[in-house]
Amino acid sequence: MRLFVVVRLCVFFWLGCVSLGMTTKAYAQASQERVAVLDFKNKAGEAKHLAKVKREWAKLTPILKAKGKPAEHAIKLFLKRYNNHPQGNPLADTALAALEANVRGDDASAVSVGSGKAGIRWIKIPAGHFNLGSNDGHNDEKPEHRVQVKAFLMSETEVTVGQYRKCVEAGRCSEPNIGRKCTWGGSDDHPINCVDWGQARTFAVWVGGDLPTEAQWEYAARGGQLYKYAGSNNVDEIAWYDRNASSTKAVKSKKANGYGLYDMSGNVCEWTLDKYHSAYNGAPSQAENPWGDVGECRQDCDTGSSRRVIRGGSWNRIAWNLRVAGRSNRKSVHRRDFLGFRVRRTLP
Repeated sequence: MRLFVVVRLCVFFWLGCVSLGMTTKAYAQASQERVAVLDFKNKAGEAKHLAKVKREWAKLTPILKAKGKPAEHAIKLFLKRYNNHPQGNPLADTALAALEANVRGDDASAVSVGSGKAGIRWIKIPAGHFNLGSNDGHNDEKPEHRVQVKAFLMSETEVTVGQYRKCVEAGRCSEPNIGRKCTWGGSDDHPINCVDWGQARTFAVWVGGDLPTEAQWEYAARGGQLYKYAGSNNVDEIAWYDRNASSTKAVKSKKANGYGLYDMSGNVCEWTLDKYHSAYNGAPSQAENPWGDVGECRQDCDTGSSRRVIRGGSWNRIAWNLRVAGRSNRKSVHRRDFLGFRVRRTLP
C-alpha cells in the first residue's frame, strides 16, 4: 500500500519521479524546474496578450484623430473591454493619457504606447472579499472583519524618485524634504520618501488616482494568498527591512506578491487614505470607502492634521511590522525617511 501511495503522489504533483528513492535535493530540483516552466509560460502569455492589445489600440487611430465624443467613447470602450481579463489591460495608462489629451482638444492618437503620467505601470486588482485585520495581532488590528472589494488598479511599485520628479517638473508637486536618508536627488529607481500625506495625495490625483484606502491596501498586499508577508512567509524573499538594509533599495529588487505588486512589505512604509482609528469597530465594509474625513482634493491636496494609517513596514523596521495585517500611523504633516506611498486608480 505504501508503495502505491508514493507512486501516485509523485505522478499527481508532476515531480518527474524516476525512482522511489528520490532525494530531497532531487525533489527540490524538480520543483524548481516546474516553476521555471510555468514562469516561462506566464511570460509568453503576457507577451502574446500585450501584442493583441497593441493591435486593438492601433485600430482606434482614425477615431482618435477625429477627437471629441467619438474618440472619448472609443477609449472608454477599449478600457472596459479588458476589465475582466486575468491579465488586465497593459495599455490602460496609455489609454487614460489619451483620454486626457482628448479632453484638452489634442490629438489622442499622438499619445505614444507605453506613455502616461510619470510612467506608472498599473496592475489590475480583481474584485473579491477578504478578512481585514488579524485577531492574533495588536489591538488596533482587531476585530478581524469581512470587507467587499471592487476591482481597481494599483501602481506596481512604490512611487519612485524619477516618477515624483515628473510631477515636480510639471509644477504640480512640491519638493520633498532632503536629508541624509531622504531619496530626493538620489537614484531614480528608489522609492520617494520624506513626503507628507498631502504631497502624496497631490501626486496621486495628478496621475488620475488617489491613495489607496487601508482596506484596498491590505487586500492588494495579500495578493490573493495566505502568507504572513506580501508574497511569502519568508520575509527575506520579498522585503527590505532592518535585517538586510540600512536605507531604501531600488524598487522591484525583491519578489512580487500574487498580484504582481512589489515592496508591499518593506522598503518604505506607505501612506493610505484613511484616518487612523485604534480598532476596527465601525470600520467600512466596502473597501472603496475611506474611514474618516479625507477632504476635497482637486489639484493641490491639503495635508490636514489628522493621524493617517501607514502600512507595509520599511527598511528600518523589524519583520513583525511588515506583516500584511500590520498597522501603524503618523501625523499627516510628517515627512520621514522611512515613509513613502503608492497610488491606486478607480476602473472606468
